[in-house]
Amino acid sequence: MQEEQTGRPEEGFYTTVEWAEKIHRSTPQASRLLRTAIADGAAEMRMYKVQVGRWKRPIPHYRLIQPARSKRGCSGTAS
Repeated sequence: MQEEQTGRPEEGFYTTVEWAEKIHRSTPQASRLLRTAIADGAAEMRMYKVQVGRWKRPIPHYRLIQPARSKRGCSGTAS
């Protein structure tokens, strides 16, 4: 069962749309990157109830646990 929290999200937790704006990607691409980060253990997800119109809806919020590292080398030469 998913744990839901009410109130303002903790520092560092953002919605998929907010992450998409931060990393300059589309929302579906940001969602895919966040799911990959969670599977790799580089991010965590928490559900927060957010007021949407007249109802409070559970919305997933994400936070990075560790800095992202590229799997590509940085030798300075194109491969």
